[in-house]
Amino acid sequence: MGAARAAGYLTLEGPFFAAHREEVLGFVMARVARARTEQPTHRVIGLRCGPRGTHVTIADAHLARDIAIALQAAFEGDMDLVYGGEENLIRATWSR
Repeated sequence: MGAARAAGYLTLEGPFFAAHREEVLGFVMARVARARTEQPTHRVIGLRCGPRGTHVTIADAHLARDIAIALQAAFEGDMDLVYGGEENLIRATWSR
């Protein structure tokens, strides 16, 4: 099986996220684990923590979108979805 290609980029940021990083990342990873039971290709292929937030690279655009929507529903905050020019590419940002 070849290496997974990135189809979704999820950025998590803001003061609430900084204060509740472990809880929010646990929520994200639980959503990924649940999705992966139904579709093995739904997975995180990269996670990078930086001074301005955390960047999660996901192998499925729909999963990235669904996680961003779930974060907003569970924790409120602001969400932005930007679909790329390439097929099945999304950049999602959640901040609070």
